[in-house]
Amino acid sequence: MKIHFVCSGNTFRSRLAEAYLRSKQITGLEVSSSGIKAHDNKNGPVTWFGARLMKRYGLVPHMSKYWKRTTPKLLEQADTVIFMDKAHHHHSKTDLGFTGKRYEIWNIPDLENLGFDTETGSDIEEDVKRIVATEKIFSQIKRKVDSLIKTL
Repeated sequence: MKIHFVCSGNTFRSRLAEAYLRSKQITGLEVSSSGIKAHDNKNGPVTWFGARLMKRYGLVPHMSKYWKRTTPKLLEQADTVIFMDKAHHHHSKTDLGFTGKRYEIWNIPDLENLGFDTETGSDIEEDVKRIVATEKIFSQIKRKVDSLIKTL
């Protein structure tokens, strides 16, 4: 079975979901991720707050090394596609021709949706707020992935 996660830049949410699910080492399960705007990526391979979570939770060995742009082929190859929010599903349908029947929309917010700038700055208090917000987002991702595992 192939599960594919989709978010915006493939540098935070979908990459965390991919690494967390891979860390479960489920036999016969292939996991991948991509971003609908990954080609615009200015964050490098992963955001600083994504890298922090990967390290903290022991997910570095399970993460993919580079971001990927969402393509029709990636979507077609998956048995189930998980969209981090409705906009990713809409883009995949209208711009990439996605017609898959096995998909879920998780409504996991990105930092930008919560009013945060994704760049680190000189304001430590703001960075602490980002860290707290990303921990909450990752908790949502873990709960959703754990629920998904029960259905496999």
